[in-house]
Formats: sequence, structure tokens, C-alpha cells
Amino acid sequence: MSIRLRFVISGACLPSFSGRQLLLTVPLQQEDESPTTTRDLKNFIRENWPESMSEMKETVGTSELKVLKTGNLLSDESVLRDCFTATELGECGVDPGAADEMGEEDQKRVLMHLVFQRNCPVPKGKKGAARDNVAGGGGGCCVTM
Repeated sequence: MSIRLRFVISGACLPSFSGRQLLLTVPLQQEDESPTTTRDLKNFIRENWPESMSEMKETVGTSELKVLKTGNLLSDESVLRDCFTATELGECGVDPGAADEMGEEDQKRVLMHLVFQRNCPVPKGKKGAARDNVAGGGGGCCVTM
């Protein structure tokens, strides 16, 4: 079984991509029959990044990806199937080989957030500088492109 997902993109991405949506159908089980984890999902996103968003291809490959569902950060070891409710699995799940009669945009999807994060090194001798600058936006943990 696979599940249809709708990601809202944010974080250290090109400003023109912030808020854009990425539609993917992701398998809930790997080829070796192990359950799909958030780490597997991130690899799937990198491998299946759409050509229509090719400007972000390099950023996808070099940035840390964070996945959130209902405001909660999913750890890399989280089993994807366990993150969804029975209703979400029923309405957004897809059986292998099933034909979709609706267009890509019209299908129900689980809403998630995909956050790009780039770490900036803190200059030597400025220990604690990241903490001191949080209010000013120069915290050193993320950058906006």
C-alpha cells in the first residue's frame, strides 16, 4: 500500500518555492518488506524530486530535510504508517496497481510540511552567538536563500 501526500515547502529554500506544494505517492513498505521510515521518505523525496521544481534540486540534495505532521517533527526512525490515522489511511491510501480515476490535484492527500534546513557554522570565539542572535534572525541555525 502507498499513501498520497501533500507537502508544503518552507525553510531554507528559494523564496519563490516557500509555500509551494509537492504532491507525492509514497510506499508504506520498502522493497525488502521493511516498513517505510521518515528517513526512507526523505530519500524518496530526494530521488523523486519533480522536474518542474528543478531549480531546487541542488538544495534538496544538500539541505537537511525535516518532516512535520500536524505540527510535530517526525524523527528519522518513525515508521510512516504509524503516523497516519485509520481515516487518513482509508481516504488517502492507494493499493498497488489501482487505477486513479481522479486527476492528481483532485485526490485526497495527507497534509505534511517539508522544511529545508541549512546549518551555518558559528564563528570561532563567538560561542553562544547563535543563542544571542535568535531574536534578530541571525541565529546561525537556518538561512533563507
